[in-house]
Amino acid sequence: MSEKMQSGEIRVENRFLRWLDNYWYHYKWHTVIGAFTLIVVLICTLQMCTKEQTDVNVLYAGSYSFVESGGTELSSAIGAVMPKDYNGDGRKQAGISSLYILSEEQIKALRQELIESGEENPLINTGYYAQELNKFYQLLQTGEYSICLMEAWIYETVRENGAFLPLSEALGRKPETAYDDYTVRLSDTDFGRYFTAAAEMPADTLIGFRRQGSLASLMNRERAEKTYAQALETFRAIMNFEE
Repeated sequence: MSEKMQSGEIRVENRFLRWLDNYWYHYKWHTVIGAFTLIVVLICTLQMCTKEQTDVNVLYAGSYSFVESGGTELSSAIGAVMPKDYNGDGRKQAGISSLYILSEEQIKALRQELIESGEENPLINTGYYAQELNKFYQLLQTGEYSICLMEAWIYETVRENGAFLPLSEALGRKPETAYDDYTVRLSDTDFGRYFTAAAEMPADTLIGFRRQGSLASLMNRERAEKTYAQALETFRAIMNFEE
């Protein structure tokens, strides 16, 4: 053989590998973002399928702790004004998902409180609060929760992203006591003053209604629209409640 193959010159030409390399070069971030979105949707869908079925889901984010009550009192309060037993199980109740989040000012106050109680160098897991705040952002993206209760400083971090439905659309009017075009202080509503579970929350707790999320309807559009309509009815019942 007149020609010999030199070491290191063997190359396998594969059309698929060339296409894959070209695709990854041009669409790497599109693929990463798409995969992340799909994972979030699948996780939230799995959570919805495995947790106890409630009539309406409510999300709380702030410094109020539901550890002792587990949210049962707030669930009952919302159930008391809920228009219907949506899932037909003979009970009207709301599923309360809470995220315990402290602001920088609240963390400083907590640290000072611990020092005054005798701890010399209290350790506070600030990373936990950052994770919970990020979880709040993710849940807003998925649209699993439509009725949202949150402290004002948390709301202000997402105020400009268009996540919430204007009160004029949700209620047909903007209440005179509204915090802004999208939210109302819970303490400024009859519901917030009448029910103990709501009255015990921080005074700056806001209530708002999430716009219908596009991600939530990817798996089952009909179910998502039905759930959204039920949450909107309940939100209106809360806001229109009179002592």
